[in-house]
Amino acid sequence: MKKIKSFFDDRTKKMLPRILTQICRDPSSSYYGCCDRNWWHYKIRDFPSIILQQAILVISISSENKEIEYKNYLEDIVQAGCLFWQQRALRYRSFEEYYPYEDGYPPLAFSTLAISKLCYQGKIEYNNISDGLNKASHKLQQKFEKDAFNQQIVGTTALAFINKITSKDTDILARLISKTLNMQTENGWFIEYGGPDIGYLSVALDSLWDLYDITNNPQCYDAIIKSTNFITKKINQLNNNLMIFNSRNTNYVLPYGILRSFYDSQIYSVELEEAISSIFDIDVSSTHYIDSIDDRYLCHYIGTSFFRASDLINKKILNQ
Repeated sequence: MKKIKSFFDDRTKKMLPRILTQICRDPSSSYYGCCDRNWWHYKIRDFPSIILQQAILVISISSENKEIEYKNYLEDIVQAGCLFWQQRALRYRSFEEYYPYEDGYPPLAFSTLAISKLCYQGKIEYNNISDGLNKASHKLQQKFEKDAFNQQIVGTTALAFINKITSKDTDILARLISKTLNMQTENGWFIEYGGPDIGYLSVALDSLWDLYDITNNPQCYDAIIKSTNFITKKINQLNNNLMIFNSRNTNYVLPYGILRSFYDSQIYSVELEEAISSIFDIDVSSTHYIDSIDDRYLCHYIGTSFFRASDLINKKILNQ
């Protein structure tokens, strides 16, 4: 794992400046904390894509790095990013990604999960974003994404965090978790635009671990095992040629979820270790699919997963 650690340390170190350039870091600006540079700087969009506020999670993880010299600076950006999310979440038909007044499910699910996790971690006071979280909670209970289940799993996880923060009745959440996880096939995949997709399934796996951590739901743990096994099997079969088994050319596998499974004694397998090694056990000077990911998607779940994976590996090695 030391070679894999070096890979993640190298790539996340290179990612952080790229992600920071996407964020308005001027405390005197009304856009302070916005993660959509195309809106606050280039002004080629009429609205900020709220899904990009996921980048604040990366900033928060980076602020906990003891080697970072500007910790307070990053913590202020985290606060600003959460407050900017609240401001946009309260607008009419909010949660826009690609269209004005979109009221879309992906920007709702992914941005809310990021902000609710930061609130749960104590990085932002609940009272400062309570109105936004309440609105998001209502929307998440009213919608169900049946064609792209990675999104539905993320939305369900976001609702779980909000319920944990607010100590709300969990009956609705319990039914939603059951309804969502019952859609997993026996082979371990969830429907993604008509079929299986190991890229999107890795997005779901990242979130399934969060959902399990916050609920301790045994059905969720079973879903984690099935998802991990399916991803492992396909990676080893495809010999790192991932694109041919993805529904929308999502030529990536997120690392955090499969690494969590790797470190779980009940899920670990030699096959899983081989799958992880085939993708991430490379020299830092070698090319990798993460090198072709644009700045926008580094601000999405891809960047977050890489930073979480790097943090996980470093903590595990430190505690050995």
